Amino acid sequence: MRTTLVTAACAAALVACSRREPAPADLSGPLVGETHAVRLGALPDDAAIVFTSMRWRDDPHRFVNWELYARDLAGAHVERITFDGQSHQHAAVAPDRRHIATNRMPKEPWNDLELWLLDVKAQTETRLVPGFRSAGNGGVDFDRAGWLYFAARPKRGDSFDLFRMRIDGSAIEQLTRTPEDDYDVGVAEDGSRIAWVRVTGFTPFYRKTEIWVANPDGSHALRVFDGGPKYGRHGGFPLGGFDPEFSPDGRSVLFSRVNPEYDNFSMGAQDLWIVDIDGTNLRAAGATNGALRMIPDWVDDRLLFTEFNQFDHYIGLATMRPDGTDVQRLDANLRDLWDGGRHGKFIPPLDPDWPHEDEARSIRSP
Repeated sequence: MRTTLVTAACAAALVACSRREPAPADLSGPLVGETHAVRLGALPDDAAIVFTSMRWRDDPHRFVNWELYARDLAGAHVERITFDGQSHQHAAVAPDRRHIATNRMPKEPWNDLELWLLDVKAQTETRLVPGFRSAGNGGVDFDRAGWLYFAARPKRGDSFDLFRMRIDGSAIEQLTRTPEDDYDVGVAEDGSRIAWVRVTGFTPFYRKTEIWVANPDGSHALRVFDGGPKYGRHGGFPLGGFDPEFSPDGRSVLFSRVNPEYDNFSMGAQDLWIVDIDGTNLRAAGATNGALRMIPDWVDDRLLFTEFNQFDHYIGLATMRPDGTDVQRLDANLRDLWDGGRHGKFIPPLDPDWPHEDEARSIRSP
């Protein structure tokens, strides 16, 4: 009995210690690395979506790295952007439609990610926060004031926290500092709030993911979705929510939520959900179809997402209205099922005056 009590006490102490607020990250290292000349495709004038794909491969049965592409909504113009042979996970195009931030793996299989800034006009690439152990995990996003938002692990053993930086290396700020991992950051269209995923639980099979929102500097953080009543895992994901993005009016958050009732390609299933920024009015974005619908985005009255649907034999990008109607699958007539687009993100309209640094000072706390 005494041994049990001692063990329980030690476990409790370990949990208590692990939940202490970590020290601030060391941000004294270089924020930008060397700039290199690189081959980059042109961003079409009518480009509406940036995404990743393996469709460039010669052999449809060979696994290759994901390169970046851009396309119009109808698919009449599809342009390959990168040719570097490294796997790109997520990308965001800046409002100047010249700079693209992307996270990539130097090689497969999975290892730590690097955060890169591509300049399609100058045909160059620059690594950002080159001293960080891993950066850009779960996605990247720009705001109108000129900040680039991303998750990162500064050094081995750190938890993942949120950061924002100027792409010229003139400033960086740490936005979250918790023992939990924070990923998947998204920014409201007007720059007034950020949303992200926080992972809770202490083992790989006893976790769930929550959705949080805050001011762009990380203040006034509020959990708007608790991940549901259960901890666990289904397919390739912990239970809970992922990849939050804001509605165009900034009043709601769109995210994907694990559905343990279905499975696709042994990766599980997810549905799209919406919640208001105060944590109320949680609702599904239409009825489930049993697919894995993930990495959503929202512009006007269209939701963009990646769909893995084993039942309909479809992998690729899709759109629908926020109520789940008018589903449009965007990848058709491809050579192979796995050549479909994934990890899509809407490209903002051209803003030649970006960045608007004065807007950063005008944002108020809620």
